[in-house]
Amino acid sequence: MSANLYLADSRLGLIALLLMFFSGTALAVPEIEHWTTSKGGRVYYVKTEGLPLVDVRMVFDAGSARDGRLFGLASLTSGMLDSGAGDWDADTIAQRLERVGAVLGTGASRDSAYLSLRSLSHPDKLKEALETLKEVVTHPTFVVKDFDRERNRVLLAIKQQGEDPSEIAEISFMNTLYGDHPYAHPSEGVRETVERLTPDDLKAFHREKYTVRNSITVVVGNIDRLAAEALANDLLSGLPEGEVLPVLADPIERHEALTVRTPYPSEQTHIYAGVLGYRVNDPDTFPLYLGNHILGGSGLVSKIMEEVREKRGLAYSAYSYFLPMRVPGPFEIGLQTKNASAQEALDIAVRTVREFIEKGPSDQALEAAKKNIIGGFVLRLDSNQKLISEVAAIAFFQRPLDYLNTFTQKVQAVTREDIKRAFKARVNPDQLKTILVGGERREAHPLSQIRVIGGAWRSRKLRFPEVEGLRPTPDRVRETLFNWLRDEMEGARCLDLYAGSGALGFEAASRGAAEVVLVELHPAVAAALKDNCARLQATRVKVHQEGALDFLKRVPVPFDVVFLDPPFRKGWLSQAADRLEWAGWLSPSALIYLESERELPLHDLPPSWTARRQGVAGDVAYGLYQRNHPLSQ
Repeated sequence: MSANLYLADSRLGLIALLLMFFSGTALAVPEIEHWTTSKGGRVYYVKTEGLPLVDVRMVFDAGSARDGRLFGLASLTSGMLDSGAGDWDADTIAQRLERVGAVLGTGASRDSAYLSLRSLSHPDKLKEALETLKEVVTHPTFVVKDFDRERNRVLLAIKQQGEDPSEIAEISFMNTLYGDHPYAHPSEGVRETVERLTPDDLKAFHREKYTVRNSITVVVGNIDRLAAEALANDLLSGLPEGEVLPVLADPIERHEALTVRTPYPSEQTHIYAGVLGYRVNDPDTFPLYLGNHILGGSGLVSKIMEEVREKRGLAYSAYSYFLPMRVPGPFEIGLQTKNASAQEALDIAVRTVREFIEKGPSDQALEAAKKNIIGGFVLRLDSNQKLISEVAAIAFFQRPLDYLNTFTQKVQAVTREDIKRAFKARVNPDQLKTILVGGERREAHPLSQIRVIGGAWRSRKLRFPEVEGLRPTPDRVRETLFNWLRDEMEGARCLDLYAGSGALGFEAASRGAAEVVLVELHPAVAAALKDNCARLQATRVKVHQEGALDFLKRVPVPFDVVFLDPPFRKGWLSQAADRLEWAGWLSPSALIYLESERELPLHDLPPSWTARRQGVAGDVAYGLYQRNHPLSQ
């Protein structure tokens, strides 16, 4: 898609936001229309005007909860859909999309799998884009050589998870909480089952799960109702009719508390504690959502963060969240801290939860939370891409069609007593399942290495210590990213905000960036970055040893390209994004590369950021965003 279209999309979101602020009027939520095709496919449609764009999302009840005993089957099937279809290989598919400026994506979570398409609404361009999507969803080939490559990549990602105490703790938490339920295993699977998968397994899964009756098609954009009906009918015409799958059973709730300690040679202990929470469409959704925003979901101002970090300095990040799914999803408390303070930090976090359940929030905290959530609601709908994500969730979870229209009113109606009642009914601190991974101090950090892919330092090695949470961007993703950036590097000022191995920052310098700033908190990792600078004689690369959010408190100097891939499940990405945008760290047309957990949608990005390219690799979602500030026009 052309830069002008992305600029227009962003400008529309920005104008909508400004109008809301300055006119004092309420946000007008577009009407959602819904119908069922003659063969049983559910279709949801929203007409938007002003942009020549159409977004399509096909959602299937084909997430990892449908793996059976072949854990990883749904994720691998989804990940390979666009690697070959009909007579086309992956390159041909990419060329067809590039020719018409369209973007195709795939993904899978525990509950669902999806394909997404963004295209111009011009009839000829939309026609070719839709033909490509139809072939990909209808006739994926799962060729053996492509399958072997993708399976090996997944196995490598699983191996890396086993070397990351945060991932070990998260996997153990879900296993402990869900037992034999399909939610228990990680979406990408486990080594023993992924190694046994074959292309025939993927073909059978696709044949059974990617059917009309098991599908939802969402259409958002500059297209009328009749055209949307024809579009949906054509996309579904090549799929078997199939049957609606049986409803997932509820997990068995175990009422006893349980603590699992896993020794790991790390400097910090990773802690997860929680219980089964609530399902989507629970009558207490809004009291629980608003209450957790106050308790542990609002970053630095949450009660857990205040008690654990601000008052006692025991952890850099501490949080809680609910993750409602089709059956009760988890309520989770998370933090990491020095080994010596693990029990103290855990006790304080749990005590904070107990006090919140008993007393509820203060009137002041409740009012502040309502203002924050209601004021930020417009950011969830300020582009077609965000809108289609919201509508797809409404469709898949069968929420009322007026869910978006009534959202702010329902938030506003929540009382302190509602929150106290709902938390007492759903969260019992005496039944927490607690996972601690760590406790063994690592005396020395063994070194790993990664190669620079291209440019002046091509094939030169970067050395870095193996510390917990450090996950270099894989070679394949790095190569994809710098192909996207091939015309942008020469003379650019680049910021690698969570530098880690430095792979992205050094790659940018190797390809002609005028200046690269690497920000890294860990002393051993920062020292390795400085050593790599010396070995490469990288005079244009500067290393700052400090936390990313602390660095962003400095006097800002705008950057042209920013790499933003913080550690997962810390809640840092949206905080860093806000500071980059509003504190003056970005040039008017800056490019921002993001990495995040695949299962967590990015709702809270600044309104002027628009996705240019996106992809998924294992459990990582990545994308290149462009800032479209009024000064760039």
